Amino acid sequence: MNKHAKIIVRLFALLAVLLLAFSYLPVGKVQAATDIYVDDNFDAGTPGWGVTHFATIPGAIAAAVDGDTIHVAAGTYTGDITVNKSVILIADDLPNSVNPAVVVGKVYITAPNSTVSRLKITPGNVVG
Repeated sequence: MNKHAKIIVRLFALLAVLLLAFSYLPVGKVQAATDIYVDDNFDAGTPGWGVTHFATIPGAIAAAVDGDTIHVAAGTYTGDITVNKSVILIADDLPNSVNPAVVVGKVYITAPNSTVSRLKITPGNVVG
């Protein structure tokens, strides 16, 4: 075998080793952000119930993954809320709406890069 043929064989062997090594690297699954909806009038008859449609904010947060947006309809949501995922939690009403989305309880923000916007929180306790 001449000198050039040996170099080509070695290059192909190196390429095969590299391809084999890269085939064992973990590949992350990229998931598109999801829009999730909360309305205190939703129930089991609502299309998307328990997947993308919830009657409670904690239920929506539990189903969410980092990067999701949770849209909260006008209504009163009673109980403390913990935002423990990097999500956007936003009221779907206008900033000075007559019927805002109201949280009666504390809101704890424990995840980085979380956004809570346009919710009326009474008595106004936001922690985190």
